Amino acid sequence: MTSRKIHPWLIAPILGILGAVGPLAIDLYLPGMPQITAELGISEGVGQFSLMTFLAGLMIGQLFLGPVSDRIGRKPMIIAGMLLFAAASLGCAFVQNGEQLLTLRFIQGLGGSIGRVIGMAVVRDLYTGPTAAKLVGMMMLVLGLAPILGPLLGSTILLFASWRWIFVFLALFGLGCIVLVLTLMPETRLPEQRTSSHPVAAIRNYGMLLFSRQYMPYVATMALAQAGIYAYLTGSSFVFINIHGVSPTLYSVIFASNAVGLMIGAQSGPRLLGRFRAETIIRTALATYMLAAVTLLSLEMAGEMNVVLLSALLFVIIMSIGFILPLCGVMALEAHGKISGTAAAMMGACQFFFGTIAALVIGLTANGTAIPMAVTIAFASIAAGITAHWAFPKEAIEEDVDLSTDTLQPVPAESGKWQ
Repeated sequence: MTSRKIHPWLIAPILGILGAVGPLAIDLYLPGMPQITAELGISEGVGQFSLMTFLAGLMIGQLFLGPVSDRIGRKPMIIAGMLLFAAASLGCAFVQNGEQLLTLRFIQGLGGSIGRVIGMAVVRDLYTGPTAAKLVGMMMLVLGLAPILGPLLGSTILLFASWRWIFVFLALFGLGCIVLVLTLMPETRLPEQRTSSHPVAAIRNYGMLLFSRQYMPYVATMALAQAGIYAYLTGSSFVFINIHGVSPTLYSVIFASNAVGLMIGAQSGPRLLGRFRAETIIRTALATYMLAAVTLLSLEMAGEMNVVLLSALLFVIIMSIGFILPLCGVMALEAHGKISGTAAAMMGACQFFFGTIAALVIGLTANGTAIPMAVTIAFASIAAGITAHWAFPKEAIEEDVDLSTDTLQPVPAESGKWQ
């Protein structure tokens, strides 16, 4: 394959679009859920369970596809995953019962998981340190558009067509991702790296990562912090609309503004690396996150909460998490370039695991108040803060790059031509 280079600021949007496959497959079909349950004659619970099967597919798919991409390369796995996603999406457009929907949504999640795991792996293939953090921030900028545009696009499709066309759109989106990768994205996993990787060793590598002091503290902090986002996603619509009487339109505006806050944090954190260590930025953002979360819980318990305060505190919380995610992700992969696909896969699986636990806790403890959401967010912030305080390595990893400098140079040990 002819080698060619790609500008770092072009690869980030491509990876962001690939990573947005999963969120779009969630946000796009939510407006059509009432139509889906009515037409298929299934209960609301079965319809909601189709979301859980999709998330299960995302989690399981990452654990398998990440190690395989270390062996055979990133592009073949992206193409295979997107083909599976597109085929399952098209199948969802023709389902006739709930069982078919659940099965195909799971398969859709398996294929769509490749976009999530490949993004971080490709970044680590090419760069490390501040540049890697900036690329992840740009990826999150694109990813942040999914929760803003997804429901709006889904609702627009429903104005003119059946819910089945939502899945047709997702199938076309998957095929479009394949075209994008084939035409613009080079293979970033060098041949010598692929030769030295063995998918059968994935279990051993997963075990090694579990006990790595330069991996798990960052992954655990990242996953625990992001659990607050899942708690917010699960409970915020009920809290704003049912408790505070906000209209669905105004709730959409609040939801969109928080997504903007996430993007602001994701862009700002990496830009501070030239002046501060990554751990310092993460801990400061976690302190802000904890303060806002505990304040939110205190006001809820005191019965002093209102829409303005709730919106402001959630904005601060989500923006703080935006600072944390890209920096923790880059630091976790810093010392694991040889198995970056495996490491990225485990990172994503941990995020989905803690996110699912947060959503489950809110569902099981729902009592008609905002307390379950507030408690879960506060607990997630405190747990992430404790993890960062006690478990972060004392010194930044220095084997590949000096994290105090802002450089646009690829990792020296892996700076061969991009295939």
